[in-house]
Amino acid sequence: MLARFKQGIDENIDEADFQSHYDLGVAFKEMGLLDEAIAEFQKALRAPEGKLKTSEALGVCFVEKKAYVVAESVLRRALELPGPGDEGRLGILYWLGRALEEQGKKVEARALYGRVFAVDIRFRDVGERARALARAK
Repeated sequence: MLARFKQGIDENIDEADFQSHYDLGVAFKEMGLLDEAIAEFQKALRAPEGKLKTSEALGVCFVEKKAYVVAESVLRRALELPGPGDEGRLGILYWLGRALEEQGKKVEARALYGRVFAVDIRFRDVGERARALARAK
């Protein structure tokens, strides 16, 4: 059934309809279909706009798949994109920190968590993670 659904997507959604690919990525991710979500987010990433939110969503999928090196690559590229400062990149900073933490790069992860914490003390579990890494020195 999923194969037929994906075939219908390929037949009915234009490659250049980036918003639809992003929306499908979100839907697939919510269903736990990470590989399908990743494929849709990668298509959506070709859009000239929305690269930050798409990169974050793609990075989260790779973290959830425990593909931490790939997540790090995607999220580092997102940080290089023009756009808002840390206020507009909290999710990217947080998920990059998570990917680094899982790879044992605790000093760098702690620094990223600190950047998030400085902007929004209540963002996800960033305070708890920063404290845990500080204790683990």
